[in-house]
Amino acid sequence: MTSGEEAAAAASGETPSLLYSVAATNGTASDPCLIVRKYWCFLLSSICTFLAGLLIVLIWRAFAFLCCAKEAEYGPNDPKQKEQKAARGKQEFEGTFMTEAKDWAGELISGQTTTGRILVVLVFILSIASLIIYFIDASNDGVERCQEWSNNITQQIDLAFNIFFMVYFFIRVSAESIDR
Repeated sequence: MTSGEEAAAAASGETPSLLYSVAATNGTASDPCLIVRKYWCFLLSSICTFLAGLLIVLIWRAFAFLCCAKEAEYGPNDPKQKEQKAARGKQEFEGTFMTEAKDWAGELISGQTTTGRILVVLVFILSIASLIIYFIDASNDGVERCQEWSNNITQQIDLAFNIFFMVYFFIRVSAESIDR
């Protein structure tokens, strides 16, 4: 029975138990939630996430290109450059929040500081642990089975690891210099 036939049978009022038994006899999933496969949801969400990220980057670059034009560069002996240097000398540069955050992130991900070394080791250990969790989940008998998220401890641990990796990614991105 195809998914279209299953939907038609469900719409016609056939009992769900009949649908489950038909699905089980055809060698397909016996769980009620697997009668209609929705693998395309995963594929579609992955593609949409990639395209949305790409779109955000392109919009950001276009905005930066249109609105944030660079200052004209002057030669080393140009009088205008000397005026700019004199004007800058009058103002003390204390830095902005972004420069402070970028400096902090750079120190944090640097392998030369103690916190950076600890972070690198932590990322390595959590990556290996995430791989082990994947092996555990993939080796279970019911790879394609419906589970309550609250009952699956490996998915909860993997989510916590992925949140850590996302924060680490944003720290690395914020430490990068955008000057090109």
